[in-house]
Amino acid sequence: METLKLTEINHSSEIRPNFGTMSEKLRIKLSKLKAISYAWLFMAVVFAVVEHFTLTSTYSLGVSDGYAFQTNLLFHLASAVIAISLGATFLVFFLEDRCRERPYWFGIILIVLVYITIVSIITLLMGLVLVPLNTGVLANDPAFGEAYRAYLYDTVHIKNILSWSVVVGFTQLLIQINDKFGHGVLWNLILGKYHDAREEERIFMFLDLKSSTATAEKLGNRLYHDFLRDYFADITNAILYNKGQIYQYVGDEVVITWLKDEGVTDYRLR
Repeated sequence: METLKLTEINHSSEIRPNFGTMSEKLRIKLSKLKAISYAWLFMAVVFAVVEHFTLTSTYSLGVSDGYAFQTNLLFHLASAVIAISLGATFLVFFLEDRCRERPYWFGIILIVLVYITIVSIITLLMGLVLVPLNTGVLANDPAFGEAYRAYLYDTVHIKNILSWSVVVGFTQLLIQINDKFGHGVLWNLILGKYHDAREEERIFMFLDLKSSTATAEKLGNRLYHDFLRDYFADITNAILYNKGQIYQYVGDEVVITWLKDEGVTDYRLR
């Protein structure tokens, strides 16, 4: 648990809201893309190492003449780079905002389907290059069709799609959980930063709805619940893009906190 040192700030000037800048939004998305890139490159190395130990184990029939660990490692790294360039970029800059109000399973299934589609297209195109390189059969050769089908039916493609689909789906799940907690909070939980007490100067904002009881009575339980869901979804980005952290939700109230230095910067609090 953290020990928070609360500092009351009384200032004669007005509080001026800043509903988020493109630079802060871009910074958050780029930080997510950077984290995903490191994670996927690491998983590419893990997959290559696992395959090497599997192929050279006593349970294997042995490696083929064309196998080399360095080549297989480069293949996985190249695949990860392509996945980052297409899949991760699509996930962070397009899919994330559209899945914010959707159930977790929807975002996971959608990104996995997008990934499978991208990989399938890349596999078809790469076959046009790899088949001539590996077999010496050119595209205008009558035997190319059979060699190309043999390449496509290789079970290694299914293995790669299944293993990377798990990675991509798990990545989407972590992103959704991270956004639910607040940007950076999940990473701090993983690192255990909240297990040791420390003193901080923080600014708190208690933001609640005006006449919420009357609104709830007017709308009814179901509509009021939908209204709160939309309200929390709409306000989340404005909070995150101003470097705020959502401390907790209390009914219709959102408790927002900033580190003192960040909270008084760029007109967040004057």
